[in-house]
Amino acid sequence: METHDHQNDGKFDLFYKDGYAHLVVYPPGEKGLPVYPEEVRSRMKLLGIPRVRIQTLIEIIETGASLPVRLVEWPEGVLLSSQLTITVSDDSMEAEAVISAPKPGGGELSVRDVFHELDKRGICSGIDERMINRVLSERMYGTPFLIATGKQPVSGRESIIEFNFETERHKPFQELQYGRINLKELNFIQNCQVGDILAELKPAVPAENGFDIFGKRYEAETQGEPAQLRCGRNARIEANRIIAEIKGNVILNKGIVEVEELVTVENIDYETGNIDFDGSVEVKGTIADGFTLKATGDIQIGKAIGRSFVDAGRSVILKAGVNGDKEGKIHCGGNLLSRYIESCSVSSEGDIFVEEVVMNSQLDTPGSLILTGNRAELIGGLAIVGKKILCRKIGNLYDAKTILILGIEPKLIENFQLLKKALENSRERLDKLDEQRIQLKTVKPADREGAVKILKALDQIEADTQKVASDISARAKELQILRERIQPDPKSYILAEDRVYSGTRISFGLQDHPVPDKGISSSVIYRKGRDILEVGYNRARPELPEELEQHDK
Repeated sequence: METHDHQNDGKFDLFYKDGYAHLVVYPPGEKGLPVYPEEVRSRMKLLGIPRVRIQTLIEIIETGASLPVRLVEWPEGVLLSSQLTITVSDDSMEAEAVISAPKPGGGELSVRDVFHELDKRGICSGIDERMINRVLSERMYGTPFLIATGKQPVSGRESIIEFNFETERHKPFQELQYGRINLKELNFIQNCQVGDILAELKPAVPAENGFDIFGKRYEAETQGEPAQLRCGRNARIEANRIIAEIKGNVILNKGIVEVEELVTVENIDYETGNIDFDGSVEVKGTIADGFTLKATGDIQIGKAIGRSFVDAGRSVILKAGVNGDKEGKIHCGGNLLSRYIESCSVSSEGDIFVEEVVMNSQLDTPGSLILTGNRAELIGGLAIVGKKILCRKIGNLYDAKTILILGIEPKLIENFQLLKKALENSRERLDKLDEQRIQLKTVKPADREGAVKILKALDQIEADTQKVASDISARAKELQILRERIQPDPKSYILAEDRVYSGTRISFGLQDHPVPDKGISSSVIYRKGRDILEVGYNRARPELPEELEQHDK
């Protein structure tokens, strides 16, 4: 008995495409059965395809070309076919697509179909044709994929300089817990060797324009100005690099890379004598009492100093501290950083950073005084500060006299005080001249010669009186002008995290703010208009008053 091989039977398929029903017939194998037109018509009825002449079906079956043949219009067939759903992002930079699986009798989408739908939506840029082909060929139905992606504009930049040394070495950026300055890790001196590459010119990066999926263009900008290598003493430019020509301290001075000579000594004492150096100086140890260290650059001292004089053109770092015993003096053209300052006169053109305590010292700076350590105490002495004072405690339980003058450049307030003193001296001088005149007028000369001497003396007193009176008038006017100039910086303030004790005297410019006997607890003290305010401060939520926050922006 002959066996029937069903696998070799003829097959057919009905599907929708471009508004029509299509039929494709696959002929049977050697022992298979052919496709019958009744089978095709039965499937058409099931799918809702309009009737077609049986003769037409017979002809297509007999041809058996395994190629699709268009049968009849069937617009309803679109509901059975694969559907393309496109979602566009709000910024029009992405389009996500999902292709649904076709239902029985529905057609599959072609690449042309997908592009036609994209064109209808106006999507024309960033289309991922490779992904479309993959999704269709692998029938990744129901899986979302990016069908089109725009490109954000990428800003270009002009050429820049990459420095191979720390250009902001004076900024105490390395800190420990509680904001404590880590002086052990902070170095103002940066040694370089002959031939070291100090800086390199990096080429410009071109801007890249962007676009969205609808073809809208976005122009990219090029930021900055073209950089130019600039070198000064003891350095040279070679192949877009700055090379050190000597061993020394590398610095960036107003955009110019220089290598200054560097002196390193163990101590300054009778073996070295006083030092006055054009460059920077590093003292690994200390400075003996009575000795002087001057440098046009930075000064860095490893151990505590006492009754010595230090003068730096730029910044000073005292890795231990100073106890000047009321005789030590420090001046610097930049910042000063120290672990502690006691009984010393300090003048800084930058900011003063102290790790622990300032005690019984005279400080002046047009910048800020910042105490950041666990103690952070400011006790006794005078501090004239142009911007702000940050600390935990001011004064002490024993009412140590602590005078703080805020918001004024020290030179301005010093000039005011000197002029005020000179005016007082002139007035005292005028009083003494008046007393002398009164006394001479009571003297009765014994003879003519004595009378002449008294008249000459009275004439001289009168001349001196007129001169002193003129000086008083001029100085009084000058003092009034200077008084009007002394207007405290509205950004100046005091932040005392714990307490201000009653022995403290606070002034904003020339306006005093009395501290009550009970002191002031955890407050920000600042001037608003003509009033001086105290606003409570919470260390758990370290926020400044709104007015000061606005000034800081």
